[in-house]
Amino acid sequence: MARSTIPPKARRLLAMAALALPASTALAADMPADILELHTRCVASTAGIDLVFGLRNRSERTVWVSGDTAPWAAALRSLRITAESQGANAQPLKGPVAGGDAPPPGSVRVMPSGTAEGTISLSRTFPELAQAAQQAPVRIRWTWQGLMGESGMAGTWGPTARFEGDVTVQGAACSLVSARRV
Repeated sequence: MARSTIPPKARRLLAMAALALPASTALAADMPADILELHTRCVASTAGIDLVFGLRNRSERTVWVSGDTAPWAAALRSLRITAESQGANAQPLKGPVAGGDAPPPGSVRVMPSGTAEGTISLSRTFPELAQAAQQAPVRIRWTWQGLMGESGMAGTWGPTARFEGDVTVQGAACSLVSARRV
């Protein structure tokens, strides 16, 4: 029989972690994917155009969303977003450019029947947006699916439902904002 090169204490820790993994996965799997609703609105100001995401908890228990997968996280890890000018000269805009505000530390807590909100700056995400929207309407499409759990601890995450939506920007205004679960 071959001897393990892993010290006994490390073997015990690995065994305990292996036993804990199925339990944490079960916690996340126990949460229905449609426990969260996502709403969006577009805000146009002199500073630029922002897309505001609101997560609403439809349950009677607290839900945590992994901070780096929140739809407003600066890294755009779980938000897929594109912009395309409309009309005769339709073309995609350069971007998205990740950055802006730092992602929320750790995780985002959404209380029972409560909401959490965050914003991404469309003007920073798509630097050409202001100029392109003066010439023709620009359609922005996005999809999001994050990670959620019953605690803010890593390892207990499961996927949220997937959402998609769009918004049309023309001039310095936005309209036709929509969000739906897919």
